[in-house]
Amino acid sequence: MTAPRTAPFLHIGGPYDGDQMFAPVDEDGTPTEINIVEDMTSADLSLSPLQGLSAKMLRATYEREERFGDDGFFYVFVFRGQDVLDNAA
Repeated sequence: MTAPRTAPFLHIGGPYDGDQMFAPVDEDGTPTEINIVEDMTSADLSLSPLQGLSAKMLRATYEREERFGDDGFFYVFVFRGQDVLDNAA
């Protein structure tokens, strides 16, 4: 089994605005239509550390768009929304 191929693409808007984030690509180098980036929120000091994690999971959703620039055609990912997931699943 091989690891999925990834490549860096510009992400616009949301928590990763202006960052080059990796997204899965197919054999032709075309990125998937949706890239979901999972991370942690900053620590919530109101939560007791004895109860477990003091941060929550953050899931940001970016959708692929085609753009044209000075260098020609390229793909970017545009922010579509985010969810903050409770750790008590």
